Amino acid sequence: MSVKLYMTSVSPNRKISQNTNRIKQVLGSKKIPFEEIDLYKNPESRNDMVEKSGNPEILPPQLFNGDTYCGNFEQFDDALEDGVLLEFLRLK
Repeated sequence: MSVKLYMTSVSPNRKISQNTNRIKQVLGSKKIPFEEIDLYKNPESRNDMVEKSGNPEILPPQLFNGDTYCGNFEQFDDALEDGVLLEFLRLK
């Protein structure tokens, strides 16, 4: 399994961009490999993200391990703060 980050490289919402950058920084600093799935470049990936999460209202950034939904930025941030990031990402 691999960590997938559903994100968008272009967003009018500054918070979405900030949250995406924070996730990428943390994963990079912890040397956790991940795949970026850019919804701007591949709009059809949005349907995949919605289907896998089961939430039609979902907005990026969202994290998955393979096809298993892990959570959104707030859940990621909570897991990081609580020291359970690997469990959150289903890597442990």
